[in-house]
Amino acid sequence: MRFATTLEQVTVDTVEDGYMTKDLALLVGPDQKWLTTMGYLEKVDEYLNKALQG
Repeated sequence: MRFATTLEQVTVDTVEDGYMTKDLALLVGPDQKWLTTMGYLEKVDEYLNKALQG
């Protein structure tokens, strides 16, 4: 349960910090920077590792 809750939170945090894939970035606006799917997953992994260590 802790892992699922943590994963959900870091996914939201990642997007709120401006890291998202192109499909979401286009909804934000034309100037929003975006990541490839792999780039986004790597960023979520980075956030998740930090959250699980802390």
